[in-house]
Amino acid sequence: MLKPVRWDQGGSWAEFQPYDGTRFEVEIDFTSPAIGRQRFAADVTPALFRRDIARARTFGFLRDVER
Repeated sequence: MLKPVRWDQGGSWAEFQPYDGTRFEVEIDFTSPAIGRQRFAADVTPALFRRDIARARTFGFLRDVER
């Protein structure tokens, strides 16, 4: 990646920037108290990926599935 790229849609956004390595900085902010606001930031190594990321799964709300 040679220059920053940003994508915006409906109040959400993603931004990618040049970096010498692999770093994730992610944040979610849901009105549901079960999820709320969560943030993760780390330089991702193979060990960190195996320990903290590889088994992660997504989630959803039944009301969204029924749409």
